[in-house]
Amino acid sequence: MAIAPTEQGDDSDAQEDNVQLDGERLSAEPDDWTGVNVRLMDLDGDGSPEAFVRVRGQHDKKAPFSRGRVFTFRSGHIEPYAPLKEVIVQDLKDLDGDGRLDATSFGPFDTVADHCDSGIGFRQTGPELPLHGLPSGAFTWDDGMTRAALKEICPARPSTFVQPPGVLPPNPGLPLSEGHRVACERLWGARTDVIEAQLARECPWRLRLPCEAQSCRDAGYLHDFAKVTPPLILR
Repeated sequence: MAIAPTEQGDDSDAQEDNVQLDGERLSAEPDDWTGVNVRLMDLDGDGSPEAFVRVRGQHDKKAPFSRGRVFTFRSGHIEPYAPLKEVIVQDLKDLDGDGRLDATSFGPFDTVADHCDSGIGFRQTGPELPLHGLPSGAFTWDDGMTRAALKEICPARPSTFVQPPGVLPPNPGLPLSEGHRVACERLWGARTDVIEAQLARECPWRLRLPCEAQSCRDAGYLHDFAKVTPPLILR
């Protein structure tokens, strides 16, 4: 048996503000907490369950968010589940009907943007990416299943990243976010410098306009997405 305490506090900089499992810290702003959920399942078939621990919350009245980690029991203590050790997991579910749990994650396209340098942060992400669960209990970002799923999410390279205020997106039935479109372009293999050049054209900074009036008022995270290494390249 192992005990992993969970704690909440009032100060976002304090240790008590985090959920902790054997030293692994899952942070959330204290005013944004809505709860912590733990699900148990045996991912590697060794007869001992893994724990999917997910923090749920909401940033400054924005859309609800969740961040999860997967832990396992080894040598008398709780530790991160090795195949997903570096992954912030959004969910565990069987995506392809093969009877094994798969994972979803925003991968490297997951950050906190700062609204007009106000100091008020909010989460910005790309598309939710699949990780295929394998018979051994491992997970992969890149195989036939994940590529097929991603081509449903990113069916083609986007022609634009950011629409000016008041302009409808090219496909109103699928109004992808700016972060989603930049991530899709990166997943399709576009170079960082090409994406950043297009962002510079679509997001010119106008000194006489306040930040709130800019079409790309919080574009810094888009440049961050342009620089990350995607977990796979679509062809």
